Amino acid sequence: MSSPWPALALLPLLLAGCASPDARLEGVYQPAFLPDGSLLVQRADAELELRAAGALGDEPSAPTRTLPAPGGSVEAYSLRPAQLRVTTRAGFAAYRWPGGELILRQDEGYGLGLDADPALEVTLRSSDDNLLELVDLRTHFLRRALPRPRDAEPSQLARSLREAGYRLIGGRESVLGRLVSFFSPTSRPPPVEVARFLPSGRIAFCLAGQLFVAELPQGEGPIRLRACPLPTAAAWLELRGERVYVAAPSALAAYELAEIDTLAEDAPTPLWSLEPQHGPWQGLTLDPSGERLCLRGERGLSVYAAADGELLHTTSPELGRVRALALARDHVALQGEADELSVWRLGDPAPRLRVPLAPDVYEPPFALAPDGSWLALQAEGGVELWRVP
Repeated sequence: MSSPWPALALLPLLLAGCASPDARLEGVYQPAFLPDGSLLVQRADAELELRAAGALGDEPSAPTRTLPAPGGSVEAYSLRPAQLRVTTRAGFAAYRWPGGELILRQDEGYGLGLDADPALEVTLRSSDDNLLELVDLRTHFLRRALPRPRDAEPSQLARSLREAGYRLIGGRESVLGRLVSFFSPTSRPPPVEVARFLPSGRIAFCLAGQLFVAELPQGEGPIRLRACPLPTAAAWLELRGERVYVAAPSALAAYELAEIDTLAEDAPTPLWSLEPQHGPWQGLTLDPSGERLCLRGERGLSVYAAADGELLHTTSPELGRVRALALARDHVALQGEADELSVWRLGDPAPRLRVPLAPDVYEPPFALAPDGSWLALQAEGGVELWRVP
């Protein structure tokens, strides 16, 4: 997008001339903003601190609330209905929200999985032995697994799947064709990196460019597997409300949840789809409100309206590869190839804020307030808070 008034493009650069943070919190790290604008950080003793939005510009003082330690160093936060979920380097923790009561904490490696069911009973993880494993979050026992077929010839693969307890949906040959496409006698398929529990309790997962939906019945019944016949490849998956967003390096499409969360043979019809403008995409991010989708690649990023795929913002290809990003209501913060973070208001031709980074800092954790007014950046010895003009 370009501005009809080129002189105005200099205004954000002048506003972005600040060279020091507006506030600093010592001895904390891994910042994250919650939807109400409050800031969540982890202390050196592993406990979590919560600071109210109105206190961010004040001199550092006591936090508004302290939460029990999640069991290790935080890697990611996610806020679900009535629950705050925390993934750590060693495991997984969940807090009742907004109360802050610790519901579950386990730190023996099983929380490094891909998703947890709404009841926080099981987590999905990928393993070398199986495509996916369902692990009980309270006992750490393996409840059920989607075994990895061992054979690549169609007839052998069919027998292998039957022995593994699969019931193929959508016609045996169509599913086998998709499975055979990424199995070979001398190689194994890549691990499952994206998997989500669907509202029905089924599991959707991406594997080798295909989207699968699996239903695991109670007990030892057969696993029902559907190879979802999408018109585009599937590498990343996001769910929000009644929508499912599926993306790959060459395409992005939106679907009604009901057309994905089913074992029916019919091919789902996308609500809308689009292709990248500046080279292949490398990742999909959905903002906390569910209103915007961000696709990053080797030549910048593009932000689209989740409702209809309208292009809201794109950066210059000269920005290069986007290493990391954070989305807010109408702002995006990103780290490109340069040693800096930049905050953009969607549609503006230049960033509102530039924050220099030390040359040896690769991808420091950072977060953007929901209204785009604050950038929180992990720095040496603490977290810096920068006002966004």
